[in-house]
Amino acid sequence: MGLFEVSGIWVLAIGKTIVHSIWIGLLILAMLRLFLAFIPSSYSVLRYRISVSAMILLFASVHATFLLLNDPLSPLRESLILSERYGRERVAGASMLFKLFGYIYFAGVFFMLCRSMVSVAYIRELRRSGKMLSTLWQHSLSQISLSLGIKRSVEFLESTRVKAPLLVGYLKPAIIIPAGMLT
Repeated sequence: MGLFEVSGIWVLAIGKTIVHSIWIGLLILAMLRLFLAFIPSSYSVLRYRISVSAMILLFASVHATFLLLNDPLSPLRESLILSERYGRERVAGASMLFKLFGYIYFAGVFFMLCRSMVSVAYIRELRRSGKMLSTLWQHSLSQISLSLGIKRSVEFLESTRVKAPLLVGYLKPAIIIPAGMLT
């Protein structure tokens, strides 16, 4: 079995998983709505826990569906079991539809990955183009950081490319404010 045959089987399993996850998700949503209809809003902690449990159940059911549908021998079995022409055409048409869903999913994943990479590059450029503020403002920010218990050093930058203050970075955080905001 070659690489493309295996990837085709995976795409088929992902396509089937997407189709089945729609009705499974709708069923879990209906059950959640039914439970929440009988729980008063004053029990917000219970409502929250039931909602989180529904999301975990959806996550687990989608993964279980994929594992159940990812059968590497299914194309071989289908060709052995179905000897009639109509049956083969029907299964081939359904397989093509599921594969189409799988390829659309992978295209969406690739698009979102590219979009995330462009966003990270934009944030790095935004941080690089920011100008350090005066030492008075840096000192004020360090005093505020110490009073809040923040041990990391936080850069305080000014940029003409932003319209509102924003915080970027996790390992090396920086606050970027619009140019002229502090005047």
